[in-house]
Amino acid sequence: LPARSTFMTEVGSAQVGLALREGNPVVLEEGRHLLAAPEWNFVGVQPATQDKVAWPECPAVLLVRVRPGKIAFIKEFGAPRVLHSRKDPYELQSPAQELVKVLDLMTVDVLRFDEMGSLDLVRVRPGNVALAWHNGVPKVLPASEELYELRAPHWQYVKLVDMMTEHIKMDDRNSLDIVRVLPGKLGLYYEGGQPKVLVARAESYHLQKPEKQFVSLVDQNKEHISLGSLNIITVATGRRGVVWVRGNAQLVEEGQVVFNEENFKWGGSADISEKMYELGPFVFVTVGAGEVGQKWTYGRLTILEAGTHQLNSAEGETFHGFLSVQQQVMKVKDLHLTTLDQVDLKVDAVLTWSISDAQKAITDVRNLEEVLRQRTETSLSTIFSHVKYSQKAVPLPSFDTSSTGPGGVVQVPSAAEQLRFQAENALSTTVHNEFMGAIKATAASDWGVQISDLSVDNIEIVNRELAIDLERRAVIAVQTDTAQANAENAKAVNLIEAETLTQKRILEAEADTAKTVAKAKAGSEVKRMEAEAEAEAARVVAEGEAAALRIMSAAEAEARVTKAQAEKTATELEAQGSEALGSNALQVRQWDVQSRMVKDMKLNQSLSKRREKRHLCNLNLARNPVTTGSQEYFAYLTSQHLKIEHNNKQSVDL
Repeated sequence: LPARSTFMTEVGSAQVGLALREGNPVVLEEGRHLLAAPEWNFVGVQPATQDKVAWPECPAVLLVRVRPGKIAFIKEFGAPRVLHSRKDPYELQSPAQELVKVLDLMTVDVLRFDEMGSLDLVRVRPGNVALAWHNGVPKVLPASEELYELRAPHWQYVKLVDMMTEHIKMDDRNSLDIVRVLPGKLGLYYEGGQPKVLVARAESYHLQKPEKQFVSLVDQNKEHISLGSLNIITVATGRRGVVWVRGNAQLVEEGQVVFNEENFKWGGSADISEKMYELGPFVFVTVGAGEVGQKWTYGRLTILEAGTHQLNSAEGETFHGFLSVQQQVMKVKDLHLTTLDQVDLKVDAVLTWSISDAQKAITDVRNLEEVLRQRTETSLSTIFSHVKYSQKAVPLPSFDTSSTGPGGVVQVPSAAEQLRFQAENALSTTVHNEFMGAIKATAASDWGVQISDLSVDNIEIVNRELAIDLERRAVIAVQTDTAQANAENAKAVNLIEAETLTQKRILEAEADTAKTVAKAKAGSEVKRMEAEAEAEAARVVAEGEAAALRIMSAAEAEARVTKAQAEKTATELEAQGSEALGSNALQVRQWDVQSRMVKDMKLNQSLSKRREKRHLCNLNLARNPVTTGSQEYFAYLTSQHLKIEHNNKQSVDL
């Protein structure tokens, strides 16, 4: 045996050493190592801080350091393997172990060993999903904190996608479809060969062949959604649609309708606010105020009044436009006419008309406006041919009433120009009246047209010299007529003043007479009323006094009788108490009492008679109103009665 020798080898700080023991590589850590030859053979040292440490003297050894956030792919005996991060390095010895690559784990979500998919590391972050095949079956890998390690041949990575994507496809053959139906969308797919609809929801739909086959995502508000025999029609507010079902046209109002028909066709929609629109065989017409519509049905006209109307071409109904029934204006420019006195004129006319009977205007007249124009020109030509222009108008050169002079002063028309205006107005009025009388009845009865007005203006004489001559003669004629009219007016004013003065005097005399008569009647009435009032007052006073006298007489008589009875009783009592008196004294007292009783009775009788006489006198005066002399006589009688009463009273007292 060869002699053995030992040697000391030192591996410094942050270094790593390599030695061969019986030909096999051994990694030497930091520190001193005692090696014995020939068993050990020292190779050398390398910096330990590198990610990859190799020795040129021994290329079969490789140290790989996998730091945090990194991974390494190696082949170990030909199979892929993953080296995760750790503190100590990995020792790879070829050919059994071979480094493939070191990758950054934090920046890449999919780490692939090779392009053939031998080994894939997949990080599925929140909000994402991964698609892969597992033994030929499509799989969905949800989000996870751990890495998915997908090894062939059992696993095959496909792709990493955002789970919020509306449609996630496994492949182009629709092996697996992940469909998210958001609000406002619909999903279409086949299930068992039948068309189906996916409605909006929070979770995704997983559609996998062969049971379910996804077709597409569509807008829910799309007018026509079709999938096989399934047809979804959505008509928005304010619109109307038409469909054909088994060859028959049907209207679809606003809303959503589902048809499950093989023989189906969508015909589109239209805005119902449009004045006219067609939907298949249907025609909708909105006739506004002031117009009518024309509907023909196999050659028969129907007038459509204001409102919305539905026509069906399948029933022979066709629409031929609108016709205004409002007032319209037709202008006739530069119409050349000749008057009875051979004056050539050029005039403008404006005809105001409206349709009163649309049925006649459409069926009885062809090209109504042209007929009105021709008839207007013909009628005006006929009317002016019977008018002597020199007697109707005063032609003057036309002028601009809006023109201004120096300094911006408005030019005021002269007296002759104003006269021309008045004459032209008179002529226009004459023409208007004759025209309306000639054409208005015919237009209403034959054409269904109401002629409202015709105005003729801008009357111009074609011959300039003739216009000037007519102007001069017309002005002279007007001046003459004006002077004559002034004289007649003055005469008429004087006559009116004389008649007014005479009438005034007659009225004053009548007023005085009426005043006198009224005054006399008033005086007589006053006297009559005064007499009636005095008579009524006298009657009331007499009746009152008579009643008072009767009451007073009755009361006085009763009082005197009572007094006499009392005195008699007193006398009897006195007589009973004075039996001691002599018969003479008693007799004297009885005479005294009897004399007083007699006196009172006489007085009462006298007063009653006088009062009755006075009452009768008052009644006669009340029944017969008295004159002034009668009143004096009555006063005299009253005074005489008063004297007689006074004398009687004195006699009674005596």
